[in-house]
Amino acid sequence: MRILHPGMPVAEVAALGGRKAAGLRDLRELGLAVPDWRALPVDAFTEHLRRCQPARGGESGPSADPEHARRLREAILTHAPAPQVRAAIRRIEDELGDGPLAVRSSGLEEDGEVTSFAGQHESFLNVRGTDALLDAVLRCWASAFSDRSVSYRAQHGIQASPRGLAVVLQRLVPAEVSGVLFTANPLTGSRTERVVSGTWGLGEGLVSGAVDADTVVLDRAGSVRSVVLGDKSERYAPADGGGVSPHPVAPADAAQACVDAGLLTQLGAVADVIDERLDTPQDIEWAVADGRLWVLQCRPITSALDAAPGQIRTWDNSNIIESFRGVTSPLTYSFARRVYGEVYRHYAASLGLDRTALDQVEQWTPYLLGYFDGHVYYNLHNWYRLVGLAPFYDNGRRNLELTLGVREALPREVAESLVPYEPGAGPARLLRMARTRTVFAWRLLRRDRIVARFLTGFDAAFAAYDAVDYTRLPGDEVLRRYLALERDFVTRWGPVSITDQAIGVFFGLLAHLTRRWLPDAPPWLAWAAAGPGKVVSVEPAERLAELAEQVRADPALEALVRDTEGTATRQALADAGHHAFLARIDAYIDRFGYRSVDELKLEVPELSHDPASFFALLTTALGGGEKRAAADIAPHVRGLGPLRRPAYRWACTRAQRAFAAREKTRFSRTRAFGVVKRMFRALGADLARSGRLAAADDVYLLTLDEVVGAYEGTLVESDLAGIVARRSAERARGAVAPERFTTTGAVYPPSGGQQWPEDVGDAPAMGPRDEMVGVAAGPGTATGPAIVVDTPHGVDGHVVVTYRTDPGWVAVLPSAAALLIERGSPLTHVAIVARELGVPTVVQIRDLTKRVADGTMLEVNGSTGRVRVVAPADHG
Repeated sequence: MRILHPGMPVAEVAALGGRKAAGLRDLRELGLAVPDWRALPVDAFTEHLRRCQPARGGESGPSADPEHARRLREAILTHAPAPQVRAAIRRIEDELGDGPLAVRSSGLEEDGEVTSFAGQHESFLNVRGTDALLDAVLRCWASAFSDRSVSYRAQHGIQASPRGLAVVLQRLVPAEVSGVLFTANPLTGSRTERVVSGTWGLGEGLVSGAVDADTVVLDRAGSVRSVVLGDKSERYAPADGGGVSPHPVAPADAAQACVDAGLLTQLGAVADVIDERLDTPQDIEWAVADGRLWVLQCRPITSALDAAPGQIRTWDNSNIIESFRGVTSPLTYSFARRVYGEVYRHYAASLGLDRTALDQVEQWTPYLLGYFDGHVYYNLHNWYRLVGLAPFYDNGRRNLELTLGVREALPREVAESLVPYEPGAGPARLLRMARTRTVFAWRLLRRDRIVARFLTGFDAAFAAYDAVDYTRLPGDEVLRRYLALERDFVTRWGPVSITDQAIGVFFGLLAHLTRRWLPDAPPWLAWAAAGPGKVVSVEPAERLAELAEQVRADPALEALVRDTEGTATRQALADAGHHAFLARIDAYIDRFGYRSVDELKLEVPELSHDPASFFALLTTALGGGEKRAAADIAPHVRGLGPLRRPAYRWACTRAQRAFAAREKTRFSRTRAFGVVKRMFRALGADLARSGRLAAADDVYLLTLDEVVGAYEGTLVESDLAGIVARRSAERARGAVAPERFTTTGAVYPPSGGQQWPEDVGDAPAMGPRDEMVGVAAGPGTATGPAIVVDTPHGVDGHVVVTYRTDPGWVAVLPSAAALLIERGSPLTHVAIVARELGVPTVVQIRDLTKRVADGTMLEVNGSTGRVRVVAPADHG
């Protein structure tokens, strides 16, 4: 077997050693200091795959199917490599000399200008000895078929089988400082700026996201434009026996800048050399040992860089579709955008930021949501900035990605450059950082009191607004009361956003302890352990189930409810003398009337305004089965030792209380939205009576500023009916928007409408024994026929298959055998309640609603996230 080395021709290295090896050869040719390296060629990987064929049962080739990929990974790791592989590793050890090595993949598809495969394949640091090196090589090969690598290939439209994977073995630099250098700003695309990120010790903590980095933005002349110091409380260094491990850093060092002026000058010189020879902006990994700067690898930046100036924005609808499904009215969007911006502005102020920092925060908080062809999106970059307001950015960022349910996180280099405000330099920066962290910690400790005070104040204020009949007031008086409600409630909501940060801190801790102390636990354990228990979120489902049980106990009552049209059911019940039952219904609607499907859309009426929708839910609840118990975590926790068990339960309790607090405040939000719906319904009727609108419902085609302007005299275009007619015609186009896209500069095309890619069509239908894999969100198993629905009706004991859910689905969860959701996250409202009700739940199943048909018999395992076809749908 031929071993690749830096002295070989570049074409041969590129063809046999992949792009990482070719890049290392180029860097040395440029005269830069590169640690010596050797590489096993792609031939070794290909041969090992061939030798694994018998272990794979004669399968024809690697597949994008997760189960096939898993079996192939196991075969790669358990099948003995060819003897020449071990011999080659021994020879590489001799040539590179004593000392630890780094082992990294070098694929033919890696480090490209479109796909980097960054973080997709395994890398190992501080590896010593032939056996350990051989094991690291096998793990690099196996990682080509990891879940994340298979998913990455699917997302980027790359063939399932890697074209070839070489492995680079390189002398390990015992770094005192390490980091990355970007020869263009990966956030803005500007080639006039360079970005340096660095941390103490090896770069493993930086690459894995375990520590915050110091980040410096410079111009090409080397002048510093901004500096952000990260929390470098852990230093990653070689561990005894191989690998790397975190070592505590003294507090004084953690707060010190690890990238000084001299190092910035050296890195600028490296960037100059690379810019002179390479046309594409580069992402360069570097390390400093004994005062010498080493370049470890170099690859093109794969973020969307544009030659034209303009800020890059990533738009993602993720879990926003749980609140704003499909086409959303201009009034709802503009109201939501304003509320989101104001709430988080007040949240930032509650953290003790000074006026200078708040001025910068207020430049982006109004722009957390975007609107394209009637669809609402997260402006993802600004949500990352929002997380940066609090300490522990990396933990918060991971929690954000989990909560939003994004299928693809922002690239690390982009995420680290998204700062909420410029922290300044010197003593002023340290004072600002200390003040923010102190206030955050204090509010985190007092979060229960903050939430309790909010709920008490909210209930009193809400009662006053809820008691008004807005249909009897003139429009300008309704508007005055709306503006008062907005001021009153938004200022209250900002500070209680600390509950979201508490979830990030305590659930992050719980998930970490679960991984460390219970490595063999099922994937749902951390979610179940954080379950908030019987909070207000579960009550609608339990109360509706009780009403359904009462109906089933009386055959005549059940026949009436099932057979009567929803709009006539209430009168039919009264005519039949079911007054006590109607009183229970009224109590339900009085308590939960604002909790309905699409409850945050102003254009969708609440249950109290549309009783027919309540009777549709009740009819669905009649198909409910036996009451199921929530998942029991006790058997798993029981195995912990006497010291770890109380620590784990402490983390559970804190996470549970954080989730419970969030659910309580969200229920308050729902009630407030319900009153706002009544207000705008009254305003629409007033504008219709005055002839400004043709119909009351046309108000939903106006923006919030236009409705206010109609009464305050601030309209630029006063023909409201004309505005409505134009927008109604635009909505008739019925554009179907993608889940995620990126824009640069001005986001709307000249045509006025987005030019979305063509729909690729249906995914292949599932056949017998086919499997789909998602994220396990609610333990338990169930087998039953599928019902593919967009609204929570007709569930009747089926396995519910849907694209998305919203809080209005909670009421019918007891009627579902299992719940499968194409989008979403284990932290969404419905997933939390489903776990409490014992409903097996799997989320994030790609192409679910395209592949499963009504009547398909499914076997659902909510503990593993696997869904198997027992029998396809019978359409004959």
